[in-house]
Amino acid sequence: MDQFFLYVHDFGSPVAYALALKYPERVLGLIIQNGNAHEEGLGSAWDLVRSYWAEPTPENRAKLPEWLNFEGVKHTYVGGIPDRLVPFFAPEGWHLDWERMSQPGRVEIQFRIFSDYASHVDRFPEFAAYHRDHQPPALPALGAARPVLPD
Repeated sequence: MDQFFLYVHDFGSPVAYALALKYPERVLGLIIQNGNAHEEGLGSAWDLVRSYWAEPTPENRAKLPEWLNFEGVKHTYVGGIPDRLVPFFAPEGWHLDWERMSQPGRVEIQFRIFSDYASHVDRFPEFAAYHRDHQPPALPALGAARPVLPD
């Protein structure tokens, strides 16, 4: 394949942007959904995470909110949704995700991926230069990530 579009999403963003930087002439465009590439996208919610990245000690890890558990996985599906709407979402999704993630060693793998995200954040200036220099067509998926259901 000589040219391609990149889907820039969440923890896949580092992979997508690495490809874009390596092969800018081959990128036809970007589809960006929750794919952060700038400091403004982090905000103060990442302060504890940045502390951990700066000093990855057990003490700093213990300060991080617990999210690599069943409730954290469920939150990725229905967090922030009004309770009255949660029944519209099939629970099989988060139950199956947690069933797989809770297998031996997998939570630690997820945490290592999360920890390595620091190297992606360090490259934000490179991504800004990429956008400035190459100006790839982009389709940002903005707004509510979940369907808005009527009352």
